[in-house]
Amino acid sequence: MSEWQPIETAPKDGTKILVWTHHDEVEVSEWYESKGDSYEPVEGSDLFRRVIGKVFHEGWNSNTPTHWMPLPGAPK
Repeated sequence: MSEWQPIETAPKDGTKILVWTHHDEVEVSEWYESKGDSYEPVEGSDLFRRVIGKVFHEGWNSNTPTHWMPLPGAPK
């Protein structure tokens, strides 16, 4: 098993990991992003442009993790 590492070094590609939270709890977590299309005004005109795939929210789906480590391997 690996050592606990700072959360800043954790993968942000959707990989499930173990996290240690600021409540001294261990949880399984992963990084997520909520994306969608939006419209922004075009400077100097009354027009808007479409922004495809804008990130509206991103973060860990756990309770404020401070450290992480890879999940252990599956049982044999």
